[in-house]
Formats: sequence, structure tokens, C-alpha cells
Amino acid sequence: MMRKSNLQLFYNRILSLCFILPAAVSAQNGGNNAYEFLNIPSSARTASLGGTLITLRDDDIHLVTENPAALTAGVTNKAALSYLNYFSDIYYGNLAYANSFKNKWRYYTGLRYLNYGDFYATDIGGNVLNKFYAAEYSLDLGGSIDFDTLFFAGILVKTIYSQLETYWSIGQALDVGGVYISQNRTFSGAVTVKNFGLQYKPYRGQNREFLPFEIQAGISKKLKHSPFRFNLTLNHLETWNLTYDTPLDDYDSLFIQQDTIGEKTKTGKFLQKTTNTIVKGSDKTLRHLVIGTEILLTENFHLRFGYNYRRRKEMIMDVKKGLSGFSAGFGLRINRFHLSYGLGIFFPGKASHYFSLSTNISDFRRKTAFPGNMDEYR
Repeated sequence: MMRKSNLQLFYNRILSLCFILPAAVSAQNGGNNAYEFLNIPSSARTASLGGTLITLRDDDIHLVTENPAALTAGVTNKAALSYLNYFSDIYYGNLAYANSFKNKWRYYTGLRYLNYGDFYATDIGGNVLNKFYAAEYSLDLGGSIDFDTLFFAGILVKTIYSQLETYWSIGQALDVGGVYISQNRTFSGAVTVKNFGLQYKPYRGQNREFLPFEIQAGISKKLKHSPFRFNLTLNHLETWNLTYDTPLDDYDSLFIQQDTIGEKTKTGKFLQKTTNTIVKGSDKTLRHLVIGTEILLTENFHLRFGYNYRRRKEMIMDVKKGLSGFSAGFGLRINRFHLSYGLGIFFPGKASHYFSLSTNISDFRRKTAFPGNMDEYR
């Protein structure tokens, strides 16, 4: 009874936290915060499934940066590396290691970095004065706990350092997550609170900036007797309106209203207004949605596909829509190594390539190779 009451108390505190935190911070979207690199997918698997994956809990060590509750006993003495060729000469990487203490306490450590490349300062005549760089780093430390066989929780603490030319900043962020998995292991649900913290050392004076705070929720469903598993995630639950209307949008809307005034009946205007409200409401709702599908073809080979509605709406070009917002990839186990590749399409003609590699260091001490059970990567 004591254990049950303590567990209920924990759930109540987590629920209260989800309601209190949004009121404690200002609603901020991409481009308005410091340390936006924290939102870059940390692995090829996550990138290929739309850029967000918080519901799965298996032996994929990279999932800990998506949801710290994903830290399982299966990541004991496991190491992983991810590399991303982002845009131009911008590169992103993630080094991770996880282990357990006395087969009970699990811990995670990782280092993420984003290198913006080299820059040259010139005078008005184009003469090079000096060379400088820009990069950002996050040292991650995390742990998890199993309440029982169905409920799990985890925490991840991030120490952030950012260097942009002569300006530098230090911050601290906290992730808290929880996962529920059904008894038959075909359904899971999760909630995460990400990047709650502050900027200790601003870039300039006392001008402290917001961190990319976010609340996420999602579900995952594996179909019985079928190789398909579907993932659905809702991002930025702390902010309803994720759209950005430019002054040009308001200008065009004004002239459209002036051109149509007096041409429609009262009923027609009401229907048009109702339709516009429904369309705008649907658009705002879908901008929170990320969906992904994994096709578990064999124990050693998986195909992955994803769709990010918000990315498509923000990156799409009217003249050539292409596959903006779509993503794809695969997972392949070769002996002791698990290799993943992800392709994220941002706009026509430009995509980012993700590569991830993980292995269990303990396997190299054994006489026989690890049998390789890809069902661990559910």
C-alpha cells in the first residue's frame, strides 16, 4: 500500500508539473530561443520517423535524448555515435554511453555538438581581417527508474555551452519523461517536459534568453501479426498557435476582403468565415503532429518513414512543393553493430543525411557473437 501511494504521489506531481511549467515560462517557438540545436534529432532513427520519437523504450541508447525514460537495462555498457551532415558546412554529432550500477541503477552520459563551420571577418573592401568559428555543446547526464513492469520515468540534465564568435553563453536544462507500456508490449504512451531551465551566462550583459522549452505527448502501436508499428507525437503542447503570419500576409488578406465586400450575401459571408475558421483551426492543430511508421521486415532489418506537417508548411515552396516534411531511413544489424540511416527532406533539392552506429561493448568480451535480436528495437 505504501508503494502504491508513493507511486500515485509521483504521478500527481508530474501532472501538476505539466500544468505549472507552461504558466511559468513564456510561450516561445523556433527562432526566438537560445540553444535551438537541442531540438535537432539526435539519431538517424529519430530523424527518419519525422524528427521526434518519445514513445519507444528499447535498447536504442539514442532515444534517451528524446525521452530519458527510454533508458533501459538493455543499454548496459552500450556506446553509440551519430553524425549529421546538416546544411552547407554545418555538422552535428552525438556521442553517448550508458551503463548500470549493481544491475539496478542505470545512468547515461552523452555529448552533443553543433559546428557551424569557419567564418571570415572582412573589411568593406573584402579583405580578410580574421577567422572565427561558432559551435554549441551539450553535456548530458541522465538516469531512469522502473516503478513496475508498465510504468517508467527518467530525468536528463544538460549543461550547455555556446560560442558564437567572441560571444559565449552557458546554460542548464532539464528533461523529465515518463512511459507506459501495455502488458502485451504492443502499445505505449509517453509524456515529456523538455529544456526547462535557464541561461546562467548570457551572450551579452544581463540579456538572458529563453530556452526552447517544450511539452510533448505521444503513442505507439504495433499491429499484431503484422510488421507495422505506428508512432504519433504531439509537439509544443504548451503553445497552441505555432503559425507565423508575416506583415505581407495581413496586407494580402486586407485587399482580399476589400475585393469581395458587397459581392456576397450575409449567408455567404457567414459560410466563408466559418470555413476559414475551420481551415485555420485544423492547420494549427496539425502543426503539432508528427507521424512515423516502422516496417519490421526481419530481426535485423527495418524500414522507417515519417511525416512532419509543421516542417512541410514552413519549408514548402509554392512553385515546387516536392517532398518537404517527409523523411525515410532504415536500421540494419550487422554482427555486434547496429547501423541506422535517416534522410530528412526540408525543401526541394535539399535534404539532411543522418548516420548512427551503436554497439554493446560487453559483446566483444564474449567468445560468441551477440545473436542479434532486432525485436529489442521495437
